[in-house]
Amino acid sequence: MGVRHMASFLRSQCYQRVDLRNFADSENENVLVFDVLGCSDRYIWRNTLIWDFEDMLEKVMLDVNAFRKAGFELLVVLDAGVDDDKIGTWIKRRKMDLKAVQRLNESTIREEIPRNLQVWHSPLSCVEYLNQAFRRAGCRVYFANGEADHEAAWLAVSEQACGVLTCDTDFLMYCGIKRYFDSQTIEFDEEGGIYVEMVDKGLLLETLGLTESQLPAIAGVCGNDVLNGQPQWIAKHVLENADGVAKFEAAVTKLGSMSEDAWCGQCQKAISHYTPIEPSPQTSQHLLTFILRTRQVFVRGVSTGSLKQRSVHKVLGSLRRAAYARLGLRSVHERVCCPQDPPSKWLEGDTIQLNESQPRVPDIPSDPVDVVVMACGFLFTCGALEEFHCKALVLQIQDRSRLLEEMDKRESACVPTLDDVHAAMLFLEAVECLCIGQDRRYPMCWELFHGPLFHCICHDRQLVNECNLLFGGFDWGPVVSA
Repeated sequence: MGVRHMASFLRSQCYQRVDLRNFADSENENVLVFDVLGCSDRYIWRNTLIWDFEDMLEKVMLDVNAFRKAGFELLVVLDAGVDDDKIGTWIKRRKMDLKAVQRLNESTIREEIPRNLQVWHSPLSCVEYLNQAFRRAGCRVYFANGEADHEAAWLAVSEQACGVLTCDTDFLMYCGIKRYFDSQTIEFDEEGGIYVEMVDKGLLLETLGLTESQLPAIAGVCGNDVLNGQPQWIAKHVLENADGVAKFEAAVTKLGSMSEDAWCGQCQKAISHYTPIEPSPQTSQHLLTFILRTRQVFVRGVSTGSLKQRSVHKVLGSLRRAAYARLGLRSVHERVCCPQDPPSKWLEGDTIQLNESQPRVPDIPSDPVDVVVMACGFLFTCGALEEFHCKALVLQIQDRSRLLEEMDKRESACVPTLDDVHAAMLFLEAVECLCIGQDRRYPMCWELFHGPLFHCICHDRQLVNECNLLFGGFDWGPVVSA
């Protein structure tokens, strides 16, 4: 991610291994802006199949407390969508995710739990789950109205942040960013040390022989996820098969030889691109609600399919429409990567029109058990979940303490099946739809679902069959049939 070839150059020329405690000012509040999605695998990648939200929360709490003890406040910024000029890159990455999903499915067929990042893909709703965890840890969390870079840069400058914790080299292009801390290199020790690879902006400029105002022009030459760059300029200075460091140095050499008027004229798009933007008013603490209120769009990555070839997205269509109606929306543009649809359809999307007669979802209950029953009631009514999985979902929350004690006595974890994984995905996505427009507190993901326990319960058919399940409450018939 970031400016092409720049990461290779930074690792070879500019990285310094530092202890963050040395940058804390004891007399002032020290802010670090955290672009958390760049290292989301740190918190959730092992949970792609089993969804151990308690483990995710524990990792977040440990990290936040370690930074706090070192004298830093983490200011978390999360992407709330995809900018139009980055849709092409987004589609390419989702194609890669689809391959990862297929490898995950193959792992479950072989009854294996994946142990490496080669089969990992960012799960649906992971941004919302990270939002919940970092808020619970006491962090300020901002939703960016699109890609996070512009607004995170604005916050870093306005808060006089010590630096940005990220793996996106684009942040070094913004004027006023003091330091770049590579979030994928963080290590903690038992004495409270926080060790990370750092790039100091002043040292970078000295190394490059450029001014800070010239930095955005580097992206204009090398390119990034949005900008095509000027590869023909680089080709004049290096061989075609040269490594990233040589290509980056060639771009810097080219800029250094140009007058200010020349590089400003040739790289104007890049210079304009790196303009910080003040964050939009935070209209909700729920990510989907914020996106829908500010942009009237619904964007999702790879929506995995079931054995019946119906994707999660398509199963939940009527529930989303009922949630949109509760927000008072008249139309929403949905762009979702369903495996059975061609990428051209992913790019085009669908516009959902709503009318006054559209049924609305009810307010979500405050009791986690009632939320689980409500979500299962919808999924059972529309034929997406069988009674077996509905009972297992209720058991994992209703009798959690006792069943966890029994699970701890097992010698090994229960390997999830494809059916069980799909049932969990349907349930979690249904819950997020139920939370749309719910501004008062709603139960957190770790209160609603315990993945390891759910999968163990699904292996005990006798236990599940003995469970009494009463849906009651809301009549989902009008919503399903609308």
